[in-house]
Amino acid sequence: MQPFEIDDTHATAIANIEAKITDAIDDYNAAVMAGNNELAQMIHLSIQGLQRRKRFWMTPPSKP
Repeated sequence: MQPFEIDDTHATAIANIEAKITDAIDDYNAAVMAGNNELAQMIHLSIQGLQRRKRFWMTPPSKP
């Protein structure tokens, strides 16, 4: 992960979301290994939501 400026809200938001995605993937893998398919599915949906949020923040802001 590249360093980012605290004042850069886009980079900060993206870095935070990426960290959450990484944690969620670890949780997903643990749920799959434990055979807890219901939990794995819920985590998978959460990961999809985080990925949508990341794409939102990666979209350049529109200029007026």
